[in-house]
Amino acid sequence: MSIRYTCVPALPKLSWLAKIDADGQLVVFHGRAVECHADWMVEGVWDSDFSDGMFHRSEHFFGSGIRQWEDRIYFVCASTTQDRLLLCRDGDTTLVSNSLPLLLGHTGARLDPDHPYVDEAIGATTTGVRNYKRDFRIIHPRITSFQQVFYENIIYDHGKISFEARGKQHRISSYEGYLAMLTDILSRVRANYEDSKRRFAMKGLGTISAGYDSPAICALLRKIGITRCYTSRRSNSILPDFFRKRAIDDGTPIANILGLSVEYLLPPAEVSADEIYFLAVACRQNQGSLTCELIYDSLGRQLEQEETVGVVFNGNHGDSVWEAHPPAKAMTDQVIRGDQTGMSLMETRLKHGYVNIALPCILASNICEIAMISRSAEMAPWRIGGSYDRPIPRRILETSGVPRGMFATKKRAMVSFYSCPKNQELRKRFFNHLRLDRGLGRGEIVVHRIQGSVSRFWSRVIQICGGFRDPGKTIVGRNLDFPFSTWVWATHTLSAEMASHLQPHASQPVSLPSSPTQPCP
Repeated sequence: MSIRYTCVPALPKLSWLAKIDADGQLVVFHGRAVECHADWMVEGVWDSDFSDGMFHRSEHFFGSGIRQWEDRIYFVCASTTQDRLLLCRDGDTTLVSNSLPLLLGHTGARLDPDHPYVDEAIGATTTGVRNYKRDFRIIHPRITSFQQVFYENIIYDHGKISFEARGKQHRISSYEGYLAMLTDILSRVRANYEDSKRRFAMKGLGTISAGYDSPAICALLRKIGITRCYTSRRSNSILPDFFRKRAIDDGTPIANILGLSVEYLLPPAEVSADEIYFLAVACRQNQGSLTCELIYDSLGRQLEQEETVGVVFNGNHGDSVWEAHPPAKAMTDQVIRGDQTGMSLMETRLKHGYVNIALPCILASNICEIAMISRSAEMAPWRIGGSYDRPIPRRILETSGVPRGMFATKKRAMVSFYSCPKNQELRKRFFNHLRLDRGLGRGEIVVHRIQGSVSRFWSRVIQICGGFRDPGKTIVGRNLDFPFSTWVWATHTLSAEMASHLQPHASQPVSLPSSPTQPCP
């Protein structure tokens, strides 16, 4: 049976929700930039021919999609740990989505404010693609929990659900061999997203800083013809007003040498109401702050204005894969990362319309072989020792004409740390929620914000000095995990909004039009 589609223009442009009834009929509700065909649907790119739609068999796939193949239905997840699918059963109906708020909104389920969501929030990033917690706790009269899926295919076979692992091992014995494999994969990915048979035009672009990973990635992108990149003038280092040199993260000088055009990301102070799409992912329970990559809000808004779908390459996971001596726990084929960078983009990328590609995740299951290359004799000229030693990206950059000393002198970050919305309208709505639903007075809210700011400040100072400080509990007033409350509120707010968009369409799915390129109404 062909997939039946209903386009919901008000949904995030790359979001989708699939329903399989007891008879095996598949219905998909989706945003306006999803590519829809008779037996496959995708919001993503991969390393083989687009028109064949065989992304469920692709080793390198980014985004998400659905494929009917040999009497089975494959729900396909990205081959990184930055995106996930969510699955549940409601009676005889199976539901799958690439958005948590969308699945919550459709089912009417809610998050449990008394449940410790630490394991769910980590996902597969720091536990590995075969050890992460699938169960995702929700409150619903019939559904006991959702399941979140990373780095795997979900297979629906006549009512039965199974999971298929992604990735495979390769023989990589030299820097030249590794670089040739990366370049070949990137070339095939570019051919895929530039295919003229796509309904929506896609543009590839990089992100560049003054560090190691993103500049090296931009050097590789330049070799396959990508010439556009984004940078931030400043990092989010501690005390930037006093340590201005440390705060500079502008990759423009490197981009100029590589022959790339540069556009600037706007600082988080100018964040729009779309901030809620970041907040609905950033669960940081009992850790004193949210961590969001809000600086990418301006990139997403520009892509929306251009009416294009972006393919955004970043350097996440380079700190493990390209380190000369990766952390011991990362030395496995399970793609274990040291942090959750990139996960806060899960929902905003669907809203603004871009596919997120962590380039170091490509071939990352071969980290042991890559580390051996980094420590080999051939890489000695690009070794500098110390704790920030990444000879592979250093060699990529220096052989591309970027002189030593222009990059990778200090470790920087572009995440924002805070406890409640920065956007004024969202902040008002959140504080009103705390007053009405939690019974907090205006003064108590102010005290919580001040205590949170002081705690985050000293935690980061101590972290810079090599120590660790638990944010601790509230000193004055009732104990309240402000960041966690922000995440719950943002997720519920967004799920209610998506439910309102779905409701008029839920009972009237339409068949695939005769031309799969027919635009969304």
